[in-house]
Amino acid sequence: MYDKSINKFYDDFYKENPVHTHDLDNIFKEKFINWLDSHTLNSFTGYEKFKHLDICIGCTQFIDDIYQRLGQENIMIFENDYKYHWRLNNNINYTTLNTLSSTKELIIAMPFPYGGDMHPKMQDILDRCYSLNIPVHIDGAWISCCRDIIFDFNHPAIHTFAISLSKGGLGGNRIGVRFSKTRPE
Repeated sequence: MYDKSINKFYDDFYKENPVHTHDLDNIFKEKFINWLDSHTLNSFTGYEKFKHLDICIGCTQFIDDIYQRLGQENIMIFENDYKYHWRLNNNINYTTLNTLSSTKELIIAMPFPYGGDMHPKMQDILDRCYSLNIPVHIDGAWISCCRDIIFDFNHPAIHTFAISLSKGGLGGNRIGVRFSKTRPE
């Protein structure tokens, strides 16, 4: 009644199946970078300066991690950004270019939900954050399905960013990559 060939099948399957290799996460990250390098609908540069890559469950996990590390009172959001921020903090006080605070950190979506492109003042926002020593975290949830965006992630104000693949056709997989210049605590 006991078929030893079943055990052999499972043993062989787990030895040969790439899902069970010890290097699968690095293979995925390499393929992800290759996808960014070969992207023809947008031009993204500067991400090679981010040496720490972590697989995440999309950009919502990326955002949740920032909220858990900093607390909602230490995060700034622009009006018309991802509605999820309001769900996390119903009493959110949106920031503006003139009210950015050096005691907090900024999360901003790129592309920005309100217009489906970069925030119209993105460069000014990044420059102001840099001058005030404000770490910026970019939510790139929609990057995988946008076009005609030219963006350099190597701005010194940007500390982390994440790109999700769920919007670009892998919704059932809920997967993305967080890029960090230094590993978040």
